[in-house]
Amino acid sequence: MRPENIVLEPLHNGSILTGTVVRHVFQGDHVDSYVDVASVGNKHLLVRSSGLNVLRDWPVGAVVGLALPPSDVTAFVAKECSAKPNASNFPAP
Repeated sequence: MRPENIVLEPLHNGSILTGTVVRHVFQGDHVDSYVDVASVGNKHLLVRSSGLNVLRDWPVGAVVGLALPPSDVTAFVAKECSAKPNASNFPAP
């Protein structure tokens, strides 16, 4: 999921995630917005928007829905894996 493919929208029943805008960072040609999403462990999700409208439409503290336009989603068939996951398969934090 790329940050420029996530869209902030008014919260509604069809929103795939719900979050609260915690910060905006103006980056010249785009704005990076950080959204606190409780359903993914209170992690800040990065949403990248072109233009400045996001600053007006979704101020810090706004509760928002997050959407992924279907044209930006690709699903892959999972490959069966006989290996059992264990701690040695993953780098230390």
